[in-house]
Amino acid sequence: MNQSPEAPLPADPPNQTRRWWLILLLVLFAIMAGILFLQRDDGLQQAVEAQGGHYYEFDSNPFLTRYIVQLLNRRPTRLHWIHFFDGGVDDEWLIEHADEINDRPNLLLTLRDPAISDAGLAPLASADVFMYDLQGSSVTDASLNKLPPSLQYLNVARTNVTDAGVQQLVSVPTGLTIDGRQLTENSASTFTTRSFFNSLQILDATNESIEHLSQISVRHELVIQGSGVTSESLPAFKKMPKPQRLVLIDVSLADKELDELRTYFRGSQFELTNWSDFENQQRQAAKNSVRR
Repeated sequence: MNQSPEAPLPADPPNQTRRWWLILLLVLFAIMAGILFLQRDDGLQQAVEAQGGHYYEFDSNPFLTRYIVQLLNRRPTRLHWIHFFDGGVDDEWLIEHADEINDRPNLLLTLRDPAISDAGLAPLASADVFMYDLQGSSVTDASLNKLPPSLQYLNVARTNVTDAGVQQLVSVPTGLTIDGRQLTENSASTFTTRSFFNSLQILDATNESIEHLSQISVRHELVIQGSGVTSESLPAFKKMPKPQRLVLIDVSLADKELDELRTYFRGSQFELTNWSDFENQQRQAAKNSVRR
C-alpha cells in the first residue's frame, strides 16, 4: 500500500525573525565600528598635523622598500607613521594622545624634539612600534629599559643616551643609529657578540669610531657622518667587513683617500654626500610616501 509523501514542516516564523534581527544588528555593529575607526584615525591625524607634524598611512612603496623593509626582519602590510622630523612635539602631547597611538599597529614614530623625554615615551611602552627615531630628543638610558618588544629600528643619536645605554640594544633592533660619543670600546665590544646589523648609522663619527666599526659586521647599510673622520682612519676602514651599501657624509678625506676606499669597497654601493643633502633626501622620501 503506497503512502502519501510527508507534508513539509511548517516554517518557524519566530526563529526566522530572530535570525533576521541578529543579522541586522551585526551589520549595524560593523558599520558603527567602521565609523568609529575612521573617526579615530582622522582625530589622530588632525592632532598630529595641528602640531606641524605629518601622519602617513601606507603600504609598501619605493621609500619603504629601500630604507626600511630591506633593513628589517619583518614585512608589515601597512604602516602608520607619525612624523615630527623638525620638532613640534613634546611630552604633554604624547601623554595626551598615548591611547590613540597605542591603538595603531606597525607604528613608525619620528619624534625629533628636545622636548621629548623619558616621561613622554613611558605611556607608549606597550605600543606596536616598528621604528623609533628619537634623534636630538632628551631621552636617557632609562627609556631603553622600556622599549616595546616589536621594535626593529632605533635612532638615539644626539640624545642623552650613553654608551652604557646603547649596550642594552645589542639584541633589540635590527637597525640602529647612534653617535660617535656612544660608540666606545665597551659598546663596540658588546655589538660584536651579535652576528650582524642590517643597518647601522654613526653620526658625529671620529677616527676612533672607525676603529670600533672595524669589529662590527653590517650586512646591508652602513652610514658614517662626521668631519672627524680623516686619513688616519684608512687602516681601520680596510679591516671593516663590507656592507652592501656604504654612505660617507661630510668626512675629511681627500680624493685620493676616497679612491682607496672605493677600491677596497668594490662590490658595495659607495656614496659620498653632505649632511644637508642627506637630511633633505630623508624629508623628501617621507613626503613621497603614499597616504591611502
